[in-house]
Amino acid sequence: MSMDLFSQAVSLHRQGRLEEAARLCLRLLEHGNPADFEVRYLLAFLRYQQGRVGEALQAVEAALSRDPTVAKALLLHGILLHATGKPVEALAQLAAAAARDPVNAEIWYSRGVLLGQVARHEEALVSFDKALSIRPTAECWNNRGAALQSLKRWPEALQSFDAALALKPDYAIWINRARVLREMGRFEEAVTACDRAVSLVPDSVVAWNERGRALLRSKRFAESLGSYDRGLAIQPDHVPTIMQRAIALQSLYRQEEEAAGSQAAGRLREAEAGFRRAATLNPNLVEAHTHLGNVLREQGKLDDAEFSYRHAIALQADEPGAHVGLGNVLHDRGDFPGAIECYRHALALNHSIAEAHNNCGNALNDLGRFEEAIACYQQALVLEPDLIHARNNIAVVLRNQGKLQEAKAMFGKIIRSHPDFVTGLDNLASLLSMQGDVVTATNVISRSLTLQKTQKAQRVFVDVIRNGRWIEDNDTLRSLMVCALTEPWGRPSDLAQGAAELIKLDACIGPCIARAVTAWPKFLSRQELYDADGPASLLDNPVLCSFLTSTQNPDAEMERFLTAARHLLLETAVDAVAGYDEHGALPFYGALAQQCFINEYVFSQSEEESRQVDELCARLTVALESDAPLSVLWVIAIAAYRALGSVPLSARLLDRQLPEPAAALLAQQIAEPLAEVRARAEISRLTDIADGVSRDVRELYEENPYPRWVRSAPGEALNGIGAYLYRKFPLAPFQRLAGNSVDILVAGCGTGQHPIEVARRFQGAQVLAIDLSLSSLAYARRKSQELGLTNIEYAQADILELGALGRKFDLIESAGVLHHMADPYAAWGTLLSLLRPGGFMMVGLYSEVARRDILRARRFIAARGFEPVPEQIRQCRQEIMALPEAEGLASLLKLSDFFSISTCRDLLFHVQEHYVTLAGIRDYLREGRLTLLGFEISPTVLHAYRQRFPNDPAATDLGQWQIFENENPDTFSSMYQFWIQKPA
Repeated sequence: MSMDLFSQAVSLHRQGRLEEAARLCLRLLEHGNPADFEVRYLLAFLRYQQGRVGEALQAVEAALSRDPTVAKALLLHGILLHATGKPVEALAQLAAAAARDPVNAEIWYSRGVLLGQVARHEEALVSFDKALSIRPTAECWNNRGAALQSLKRWPEALQSFDAALALKPDYAIWINRARVLREMGRFEEAVTACDRAVSLVPDSVVAWNERGRALLRSKRFAESLGSYDRGLAIQPDHVPTIMQRAIALQSLYRQEEEAAGSQAAGRLREAEAGFRRAATLNPNLVEAHTHLGNVLREQGKLDDAEFSYRHAIALQADEPGAHVGLGNVLHDRGDFPGAIECYRHALALNHSIAEAHNNCGNALNDLGRFEEAIACYQQALVLEPDLIHARNNIAVVLRNQGKLQEAKAMFGKIIRSHPDFVTGLDNLASLLSMQGDVVTATNVISRSLTLQKTQKAQRVFVDVIRNGRWIEDNDTLRSLMVCALTEPWGRPSDLAQGAAELIKLDACIGPCIARAVTAWPKFLSRQELYDADGPASLLDNPVLCSFLTSTQNPDAEMERFLTAARHLLLETAVDAVAGYDEHGALPFYGALAQQCFINEYVFSQSEEESRQVDELCARLTVALESDAPLSVLWVIAIAAYRALGSVPLSARLLDRQLPEPAAALLAQQIAEPLAEVRARAEISRLTDIADGVSRDVRELYEENPYPRWVRSAPGEALNGIGAYLYRKFPLAPFQRLAGNSVDILVAGCGTGQHPIEVARRFQGAQVLAIDLSLSSLAYARRKSQELGLTNIEYAQADILELGALGRKFDLIESAGVLHHMADPYAAWGTLLSLLRPGGFMMVGLYSEVARRDILRARRFIAARGFEPVPEQIRQCRQEIMALPEAEGLASLLKLSDFFSISTCRDLLFHVQEHYVTLAGIRDYLREGRLTLLGFEISPTVLHAYRQRFPNDPAATDLGQWQIFENENPDTFSSMYQFWIQKPA
């Protein structure tokens, strides 16, 4: 009877009726049974299959108490001990089982599985090989492959998975095969393996996630999103897939950043949302918080990124990735010592993180600790010999040490091995420009920009063009110049001379310019100036119109040509009847008129031209008054000689449908000035303007807002003044400001370029921008509103009266203002009184040495009796331009300020101007215990100074700078522009 019941229990077990089988076993044990061991073993196995591990363990131990030598019981006991967290005891039982039954494949297989679970993969392989030698199974081959996978023995693992699939094309084995192929870089095969898995189990989120990972590794980021989305449609809360999808979005952002700014930014926001969701679903997932910190940092949200990294560290203090991320945030803020501490903490946890060594080197380089930086980069290369950024950074350090030839050789070697490495190309171009090899620098940076238009490459392009001259004209350079001027990549004025030189190399325009210069002061006929196609042929070069509408022309030869072209435009307009527009030439004519407004009509004009413009104005007024037809050429020609807003009834032009070249002029010369009139009423007045000199200076600037800049340089957003100054003056000894909020004063803000760049540079700063001139302030306010900036307050004020303001600032910038005060040093002292302890100041003052030609020009002007009014400024300029070089005023033609009415008046006719010396500045700094951080000066000049005075690597010895300036008197031709710090 007992044996019958046992047989029934075995039968029920085979049928999967586990609980009924277990009840029969319990009945048998209650009444005693000759097959007591077998009953207890079967009960243990049943409870194990039911997941009732504790009861199973009791039963198998009871069975073993009857007979401790049965291999299958020892095997089950080992499995159950492992399930209860006793791996050592479990493996001992499996060893005993194998000793009792060495040809039992299941025992060796189970032993291999347990060894794998405790990361003893080499021993696991021995067990799997034993099992396979007895009885090959797909499961054993699969687990053998998993052990090899853990050991990163990818080819052998792949062979094991292939052997498993030959026996059983199972879903899980296809997944494992896909993972190995992904690690081997065989991404297409990995995707195919995932497709086989999906065909077996279509609703497997794991398979779709693995498929996305293979696509992600092959840089097919957009395609990977499709796989992740399929997986999340099956299981929306699957955290690994949510994480991988967010990583794919972050990678896609970097891929799309250059081509689609707004869409790329959207990718980052979506990635952020993904990491946040993963962290919400699994709050203790350190990886989610670390990745969230990465994507927040990439968006410039440094406070939020820091919080995420610190949260990850709080969850797991020994997670090196979070420490590296925190170091990156501190580095971005300019806290280089703090960043180094974080990187070193990460390396103490895991010394094999090449990124941490590299980034630590960057922070040390920024602190001027060059040898330590190189040691870090070399360690990174030991860990990752192909880490090209570390090699590039060593070259950067060599450049910073002044070892330009060594740096150049290393950059060259990097580019030869990695010809598409844009960072290396950018750095090489910058170094070549510093050495004066502008031709090669231009070719190198052009290649970089052809590969990828990064912001760094764009800045380098501007620096190269600003420091040199073109020798060739080609389509690539034209295209880059148009982008640089119109997007823009920097201040268009920094590109102006380079653009003019490039235009003069044009096969069509160059001869036109040469003919105009040769004939001057005679005006050529249309046929003599242009080729057979007339002015329309000029439009084949896209640089010309971009240049004329973006910035003030700084070239005398170009001015001669544009003046001649304007004269022919006027002749054509005077003869034009209503309705005639010479359509093909309108874009050039319109751009020319915009240029004339930008330079405040600085070109010479004869009495006959003035009479003809008066005639056109009258003709246009009549047409506007009677709503009669008009010629677009009338509008453009007038706009080329005087502002359209000065024509009676000109506002009615805004209601007319005119072609684009004329419409742009209406915006420039009517709509925008009207907006500035409205803006004047919104500008507050902080102080009285009582000082006589201040009132005279105000009147000088009030007549016209200038400079009439068109496009603002893009801001390189930085987090704090410290970050900016560390990068600019890595060797300067200064103390960081406490806190993140920054109050900034721009004293003498003009038409707004300066405060706008400051507001964009320092994120979160509040900027007060003051000026004497309401006209300039109104222009600045309009431009700020166009750019959507809300952190700039514009106000009319006199620096001398600011002492009663009752406000303090962390940073004050004042360039080109103090030397126009009655007492520059007294005005400087007033500004210093507004600076908080430990605050920073950027000061610009005219150099007595560099202004020698200006003084000569002023004597020339006084001798001829020129007055600072537009007509006489035009006449004075023409006389200076006609002088032989021997007269000593030719250097004025190299100054951009010579090429507009207001800037020329400021340059040569100013009512109040003082010059200072470096010795005087040195004495003032000593008296006020002010620390000099360094000069705003080109890298080329800085390198030359350090070559001359290697004992002053920080370049802050004003005595030695005085010697250098005496030897190179044009060094500070613009002005001394330098940074200081007030004592804390």
